Amino acid sequence: MISVCLEYAEKRIDVVYVYCSYENKRISCDFFYEIAGQLVAKHQLNTLPQAKERPWDVSLTRQIAALRTLSDDVQKLIALCDSRQCEVPSEIKIIYNVDKNNLVANYKYGPVYSMHSGKGPDNIVEEWFAELSAQQF
Repeated sequence: MISVCLEYAEKRIDVVYVYCSYENKRISCDFFYEIAGQLVAKHQLNTLPQAKERPWDVSLTRQIAALRTLSDDVQKLIALCDSRQCEVPSEIKIIYNVDKNNLVANYKYGPVYSMHSGKGPDNIVEEWFAELSAQQF
């Protein structure tokens, strides 16, 4: 999961944040970055000053390919959990610090968004992004 996100950003980032969920047999994935102390969504990399010298390819085709790879990885995790007869996480939040080569993964089991009317995985990613923005930046 991290390698596809690093590849997407051409390894020109400081921290990768990956969100994956599996609720009601629905897989959802997203990712965003921290670069020079600023949180930025995957499609907004070229709004950063660093993009003037060397823009990122943030085309819809690349975004879809990266998200498809993340979704495939979640499907593999589901199959692994099923084969071992263990519970599948409903939510995974991964933080990878590139400079420190440090990975932290937090898992939840049970409903995360399906118990809230009108709330979906995109809302959870947006809340996580806002929470991190408020804490660190």
